[in-house]
Amino acid sequence: MTDPEKLLDEAQEIAQRDLFVITGGSAEDRKAAAETGRELIAKAIDTFRSNADRRGEARALRRLGYLEYFAGERDTARKVFTESLEMLRELGDRLGEAKSLRGLGHLEESSKRESRARECFRHAVAIFDELGEDGARLRMEMQLAALIGEDLDKAAAIELYEKASAGFEATGDFQMASLALSSMAGLYRDMGAPERWRETLERAVVICRRIEDTKETAFALVGLSSSFMV
Repeated sequence: MTDPEKLLDEAQEIAQRDLFVITGGSAEDRKAAAETGRELIAKAIDTFRSNADRRGEARALRRLGYLEYFAGERDTARKVFTESLEMLRELGDRLGEAKSLRGLGHLEESSKRESRARECFRHAVAIFDELGEDGARLRMEMQLAALIGEDLDKAAAIELYEKASAGFEATGDFQMASLALSSMAGLYRDMGAPERWRETLERAVVICRRIEDTKETAFALVGLSSSFMV
């Protein structure tokens, strides 16, 4: 019997490699890749169903949701993500539920349905926090901050970035901590607060130098130099 997990991995590889406009091939190539991915996932779903593995089926549906999302089939992706989410809720799989909410949130954000995306992200954050999935929670908080910081509540977004930076630094993920600080600095710049902009970029530079990330250090230094020109 074919291993459904291998089928899902192969479909994911196709989605990530062949379905992006920038990295993929022609429109026809991407269409063919999407169809191949659908066939692989359909085989995996059939296997999970024959084994009465509903959790596996729900995960496969989530993978299909991402494939349809990357293929530009947003309505189909939304339907599949929702089906996966409802199944995982019925099964009581809280981690799976959070992951499907995350996928649905990404889709809604790309579809300019920001209110729905915020709802999905906030719910996912709460579940990741409940389960002690700190890495996933911090990354989700970063995405939520980016979403609400654009137009809604920059102060709330800054609070999330600050929290995420501290969390990433505490877990030793200094690259993400620096990214959170750089994003927060951008909000201070947009708010017309040059001193806080400068101070936050200086913190990002310190972290980048600690991990010897020359590229991120350069970006932070460029931003820092700009902060003195206002």
